[in-house]
Amino acid sequence: MTMKKILLLGCLLICFHTPLFSQETTDEPKIILPDAVMEQVVKRIVTWYFKSPKKPKTIYFAAKNIKKEWLPAINNIEFVVLEHHEPDGYGRKVFFFREVERAGKGFDIGFGHGDPNCWAIGDPWAFRVKNSRVRLWQVSGGWGSGCAFGSSDGGGHS
Repeated sequence: MTMKKILLLGCLLICFHTPLFSQETTDEPKIILPDAVMEQVVKRIVTWYFKSPKKPKTIYFAAKNIKKEWLPAINNIEFVVLEHHEPDGYGRKVFFFREVERAGKGFDIGFGHGDPNCWAIGDPWAFRVKNSRVRLWQVSGGWGSGCAFGSSDGGGHS
């Protein structure tokens, strides 16, 4: 097989598998829960991961699916919420929450770090809301996301 055929076959395979790597779907409308509910979810998850350090520390969050006032107050930690600026993204790895998804009688949400639009890893959480009270638990396993990069110059030259 020639190098051109190998490159063409590789490009075709990547193109056919690209929909599998999609980060967002437009099939379902975005779920919007009351701020009081989301504040409980965010504060409890963030408090689970971050304990008061001996030395002052800054933790960066993406301004995606959260509001600054939902973050907890933890001694010696300053939480900074960053807006997304193209083309360099956030300019650093950030912590972030994925969009809330309906899951049976409750909801799922992911909490992770990295680049929310590319390489990132995190943990899944689930919760239910009853009478404005949140029952929250961590789901076993984890999730990850990545980016696929390709060439648009038609491949190699002979």
